[in-house]
Amino acid sequence: MDFTVFTAGKDDGGKRLDRVVRAVMDGRATPDTNIFQALRKRLIRLNGNKAEPSARVQVGDRIEIAGFLLQPSPAGASLPAQPPAPDTTRPAPSARSSTRLEVLFQNDDIMFINKSAGISVQPSSGSKESISQIVRAAWEAAGPHGSLSFIPAPLHRLDRYTSGVLAISRSARGAAWFSRAIQERTIRKFYLGICQGLLEKDELWEDMLTAGEAGGGRGTGFHTVQRAAATGDGDTAGGNLARTRVHPVSSGRRGQDDLTLVQYELLTGRKHQIRAQSALHGHPLYGDTAYGGKPCGGTGSGAPGGLFFLHAVRMEFPADNPLVLPPCIEAPLPQAFAAFIGCGQGEFPGFSTAEACKSSRLPV
Repeated sequence: MDFTVFTAGKDDGGKRLDRVVRAVMDGRATPDTNIFQALRKRLIRLNGNKAEPSARVQVGDRIEIAGFLLQPSPAGASLPAQPPAPDTTRPAPSARSSTRLEVLFQNDDIMFINKSAGISVQPSSGSKESISQIVRAAWEAAGPHGSLSFIPAPLHRLDRYTSGVLAISRSARGAAWFSRAIQERTIRKFYLGICQGLLEKDELWEDMLTAGEAGGGRGTGFHTVQRAAATGDGDTAGGNLARTRVHPVSSGRRGQDDLTLVQYELLTGRKHQIRAQSALHGHPLYGDTAYGGKPCGGTGSGAPGGLFFLHAVRMEFPADNPLVLPPCIEAPLPQAFAAFIGCGQGEFPGFSTAEACKSSRLPV
């Protein structure tokens, strides 16, 4: 019988055999291939021997998979009683995406890109492709790699129409460190946005946010995130604390609208945190109609229809980080954002692109 051999790499050591096999077969076979049945029938072997699904894989181990299991079959098909004749053909690698990622920094453990507005980080019904899919396709097309079970993936979220710095894992070590640093709040994240109204002083916004329904009441509910309801004793019913430091950089007018260029520093990471808190505090993002903002006339941050201006401009890292990251990584503003605050037509006096980029370095 024809077997294809895969060698365990540094990111596979200590993992369960069934999980490593599942990662190997993802994209090479139908999702409902019965891995446990294949292990029992010795169609999947560890170092030439039958092995339990719970067996722990070590670096350098040989995982041998019967060739016919790597041929996609109709959904719902079970393992045949007798394997078919040997077939050495292999599925073609994933096609490369036509979308090119703007890489800001990368090493063996982690990569940072400048995400464009209008593309989702994870697959969704509203977009044709996602950052996650693009990264995986590029990884597979560039293979083979030193790990069987590791697949690079985005390490945090940015809304579809938010642009800027996005971290992507390139090793299990990089993913683990970044996730731990985010939990311990040793990574600082800064955003630039344009909100409605005049914000005149630094503020610390603290709100209990919870998932809400579209069309919520003014002041409490907005699109998908809302302030948690208050109980009779003044506490809130459920919800998660959202904390954001807010620093007004400059202000101007567009037509009849007062607008403020704002630096936001996220002290927590909640869904739609900046968008929801801006709306709750009376300063919705300009163009963010889902959270009470006025349409901005198709001039948004590069998104179709011009939604809102919000850009993850900067990340700062602890000096002793084991991934040898620089002190900070910055993402240039999208062209539409830079043009808007650059006041090319005199509509937004007092704004400048240089001032906007410099703003992320101001102490808050």
